[in-house]
Amino acid sequence: MPEMKLSQESRLNGVKTNIKNLPEVARALRVPESAILKYFCSEVGANAEGTTIIKGTHLQSDLARHLDKFIMKYVCCKKCKLPEITHEVKKKALIGICRSCGNTDPNMDTISKAGKQLHKDIPTYYSANPEFGKATVIAPATTAAAATPDLGIAKAKKGKKKRTLAAGPAAEEAAEETKESDA
Repeated sequence: MPEMKLSQESRLNGVKTNIKNLPEVARALRVPESAILKYFCSEVGANAEGTTIIKGTHLQSDLARHLDKFIMKYVCCKKCKLPEITHEVKKKALIGICRSCGNTDPNMDTISKAGKQLHKDIPTYYSANPEFGKATVIAPATTAAAATPDLGIAKAKKGKKKRTLAAGPAAEEAAEETKESDA
């Protein structure tokens, strides 16, 4: 993740902190930049102006600490602690699905301002960035039946097992052998 680059801007309306590379930071975290900005504003008690400016003077260390809190709250999995959460919106709920362990967190915070912003922006963000979209988790096989490959054995109508054969020269020879053994 790129380090945040801040610049203090002073115009007639007071001092403002511009996070110059907020889009790159948000892209690295796979969340909308508006959610990060909302989180910063709610944590430091300031207003936002535009898409990368927070009113007031804010230090790099303070905003980095708040960004770490945001990452732990909305980006990292609660179970495996890896930053692999993919968000999904269902009605009024924000659901986090871990791309690493498959854990689903149906109780992500949507009460805070950043949570509301995530809930609002996630569908359009994932449609604009399909590479961050739906999680595809490969869950480990839990049963022996799921772990074993299909050997081509299918059940017949009366409960007897009947072997299905593939096409090719080896299959033709096997079919001839089964016909001979049946006769």
